[in-house]
Amino acid sequence: MGSSLTIIEPVESQSQRGKLKIFLGYADGVGKTYAMLEAARRRRAEGVDVVAAWLKVEKGTETEALAADLESLPPRRIEADQPVEEMDLEAVLNRKPQLALVDDLAHHNAPGSRHARRYQDVLELLEAGINVYTTMNVQNLESLTDIVRQITGQEVEETVPDGVVDGADELEMVDLPPEELLARLQRGGLGEAADHVSARIGELAALRQMALRETAERVDNDMRDFMATHSIHGPWGAAERVMVCISAHPIGDRLIRSGRRLAEALRAEWFVVFVETPRHLQMPPGERAMLLRYLRIAEEMGAQPITLTGESVVEALVEFARQQNITRIIIGKPRRSRWLELVRGSRVDRLLERCGSTDVFVISDAQPPLRPGWWQGVHFRAPLRHYFYSLGIVILVTFISLWLQRWFEPTHLIMLFLGGIVISGAYLGRGPGVVSALVSGVAFVSLLDHPAPLLTPGDLRHLVTLGGMMAAGLFAGTLTGWLRAQVRAARQREIQTSALSALSRDLTTAIQLDEMLKAVLHHVSQIFHCQAAVLLPEVGQLKVRLATPAITLNALDLEAASWAFSHRQSAGAGTDTMREAHVRCLPLETRNGVVGVLAILPQAVEQFQSPDQRDLLAGFGHLAALAIERARLNEQAQQAAILQTTEKLQAALLNSISHDLRTPLSTVSGAISSLLEAEQSGEELDDSIRLDLLENADEEADRLNRLVGNLLDMTRLEAGAMRVHKRPCDVRDLIGTALSQAPRRLAGREVHTHIPDDLPDVMLDFVLMVQVLYNLLDNAAKYSPESSEIDISAGVYGNELWISVADRGVGIPSDDLQRIFDKFYRVQRPDSVPGTGLGLSICRGIVEVHGGRIWAENRMGGGAVITLAIPVGEPPKNPTGQEG
Repeated sequence: MGSSLTIIEPVESQSQRGKLKIFLGYADGVGKTYAMLEAARRRRAEGVDVVAAWLKVEKGTETEALAADLESLPPRRIEADQPVEEMDLEAVLNRKPQLALVDDLAHHNAPGSRHARRYQDVLELLEAGINVYTTMNVQNLESLTDIVRQITGQEVEETVPDGVVDGADELEMVDLPPEELLARLQRGGLGEAADHVSARIGELAALRQMALRETAERVDNDMRDFMATHSIHGPWGAAERVMVCISAHPIGDRLIRSGRRLAEALRAEWFVVFVETPRHLQMPPGERAMLLRYLRIAEEMGAQPITLTGESVVEALVEFARQQNITRIIIGKPRRSRWLELVRGSRVDRLLERCGSTDVFVISDAQPPLRPGWWQGVHFRAPLRHYFYSLGIVILVTFISLWLQRWFEPTHLIMLFLGGIVISGAYLGRGPGVVSALVSGVAFVSLLDHPAPLLTPGDLRHLVTLGGMMAAGLFAGTLTGWLRAQVRAARQREIQTSALSALSRDLTTAIQLDEMLKAVLHHVSQIFHCQAAVLLPEVGQLKVRLATPAITLNALDLEAASWAFSHRQSAGAGTDTMREAHVRCLPLETRNGVVGVLAILPQAVEQFQSPDQRDLLAGFGHLAALAIERARLNEQAQQAAILQTTEKLQAALLNSISHDLRTPLSTVSGAISSLLEAEQSGEELDDSIRLDLLENADEEADRLNRLVGNLLDMTRLEAGAMRVHKRPCDVRDLIGTALSQAPRRLAGREVHTHIPDDLPDVMLDFVLMVQVLYNLLDNAAKYSPESSEIDISAGVYGNELWISVADRGVGIPSDDLQRIFDKFYRVQRPDSVPGTGLGLSICRGIVEVHGGRIWAENRMGGGAVITLAIPVGEPPKNPTGQEG
């Protein structure tokens, strides 16, 4: 059935949790299920309790014959539009075999199953202590879906998370050459399997290569874990890996090209490694630029650029080689003078001593060493004033020593000179420290210890004193310089970590999208000292959503941003794509795709050439992308909640309207039917009965008219289409008209009006305000006893006209005082007062259109009072901008 490649089993097994073995293929028909059944039969022969929990086999095939004598559990039938069968998870858990066979790990379970995905069923079986054999294709691996879509042109719908495959105890690849697979499918031996693979050899070969690579990587990782667990230094040459060692030296180009050729010939993974020691932290700008160029070239050639930190270059390289199981090392050997190699040693020689059995390729520098070369590598970077400061310290120590030599021996005074040397080296630098040591030695020997001739030929002790002082100055300056460089590097890393932490904290507290983007731009401009903008897709185009004040994007910048968005790669300044653009465009990418672009206007083109700066910028971009995605998800959730609320309101409205419409329609229909029947039968109805029927029909028709009018008014208010025709109106006429329209509604009640005689005319829409007052009166009548009083009062307070309608009902709960003006909101009463919940909402809309306000209060002695306030002077324009 084809060859198989099995991974080394982990050394430590999990005693309680079941073990998972995956049979991996690259297409349907390669024989995954067959290989699984063969392995299961071998385990059953060893005495293991094996059960087929779910198998997908074609009838009349060898696979079906192989599974015939295995115990299998019946599937669970799920009733739906089209009944389907799924694995009966509960039956497997109750049966609790030692080994369960579950075919098709990537399968989506039917609705009604316990889990949505079959791999979740498998994880539950593993947690129950049941070992599982399962099958899947490499294209179902979640991280490879984009590559599979590019190869086959088809979207992979059923996927398995990488973590499930990574957590498998054993992975076995079932392989079959593409030609044999196609021949098998054409023979028709596998039925529907032919529909799931492409007939093109190239696609199958690419999928097969992906499966082989995935399996090989798993094998390699397991081998390295085994070596680390057993403290095996290696390397084991099971898989070739090449490491190219570079520094800021012109030979770096040759090393990288040589490494590329060697890796390609070996078809090996390769790394380009630079070790940053404390001395490199003070690297001159030119050398750092050269090093960054090397790392960028290596990345473009397909290598993995790595920057290590350590005290020793050789130790760091050897440790990395052991961790990554490096089999070939390429290192350069610059041409230097013999005596300098004797003094400083050779890193190549030390690497050869430490690398063990790893092959080392040494490439020599074609350029001859500079002459004279004894000062190469020695750099004194201290400012000129520091040298004068060191001389001043020496002069001061010398005068103090001359004054103290009356009481102290020269051997005691030498400590003062050593103290001055250490101070110069520690605070002023290595160069001033050496100068201080040289001058201090001469001063001590000439003025204190040997005031006669400067030096005598036989007096070697002065040379020892002078050498010791110079060594102290050089050591103090060098050590302090290294410590300062490390402190600066640590401070820089702390700044970067703090910046990411601060941005993450700000993004976590922000709710709105603009707040998140404002936080991103603030931190980017603060950390990188540059201007920035965030571009988001809107209606198929990339547009600037938010930007700092001093940045302007031209056409080329926008084109670079669009390219970065569509290609998921950086573009613009400092990159190899559209480098003429002024900004550097970083795609903001999440797992679900690119959500936007961060455009940065750097201070200099080389600002983001440093790996540290690029990594920090990438961290900012990742946090920004996650924040944008979170804001969009929140927006979608809010829209879904609004939609759900709207649907509930619509349902409530339909229920309420259907009841409120049915009641008056039934009354009108009943009255008309009674009159019609009397006319048709020739029956004479009493005038009182006829009048009563007509009055009821008229009242209910009026009620129906007002209900429809309320619905139309609410629609116009929400659409901003309500027209307001203002004219001077008498408040007495306004209230009187409202009362005259509600005689039946107010029947049996006493209505008291309190209206001053000197009320001025007010600019308002008479018809609309009559409707407001009618709704308030109707509300007061509905929520108060039939024989209770209703009070209407009006008055001018400041520059507003107040009109209040008060009743003697049960009042309004304090929690509902603000909500009663909301659309469809009604106070819950045990007596179930009919209504739609639109009347007070319409009142508020009409009053606000007039530039006024409305509120509700509970009345002293019981009841409620609703007050509206309208400006007495010329009110502001209504939202539609239309005046009468």
